[in-house]
Amino acid sequence: MMEWAVSLSFVEKVYWASAILATGLFLVLTVLAFLGVDGDAQEAVDVEVEDPSLGSQFFTFKSMLGFFMLFGWSGLGCMEMGLPLWVTALLSVFAGGVMMFVTATIFYGMSRMTDNGTMRIKNAVNSLGEVYLIIPASRSGVGKVQITVQGALRELDAMTDDADPIPTGSIVKVIDIINERILLVTRK
Repeated sequence: MMEWAVSLSFVEKVYWASAILATGLFLVLTVLAFLGVDGDAQEAVDVEVEDPSLGSQFFTFKSMLGFFMLFGWSGLGCMEMGLPLWVTALLSVFAGGVMMFVTATIFYGMSRMTDNGTMRIKNAVNSLGEVYLIIPASRSGVGKVQITVQGALRELDAMTDDADPIPTGSIVKVIDIINERILLVTRK
């Protein structure tokens, strides 16, 4: 094994070192991810940036790891095919850059998929719901409606400006929000 390593040119050593080290780190991070241990380790390595744009996701540990992994393996493949050194260098840097871009794009997409689950009552305006508890007329009391807001069925307080009370089971439309927590509805 030592004879093989000594017989390599400097460029081959660079490609082998890049491929083996990056692949090894990638495998370790993959195993840690499956074990659920990687969260704290990667937070310590990745730089936290408040702007979730693709640019801020580009130079992370994971994307650099992807660059060096594909840089090394593609460089070794090009050398094995007998391509000139300048073509090998160009193709390996290009392949690593593509991998870096793909990795950054994937993590950017994943960061956009987060949702904290907080209901925004303003999203109920113009939605239809069903009266759960009678809604007294002319804002004289509070009733309840069942309505789907942000993909989840909710039971929310409601009032109406209608002259007649709205009985249980009636369909209503949300027309406004009162005091940031009560729906203003009208009979549909």
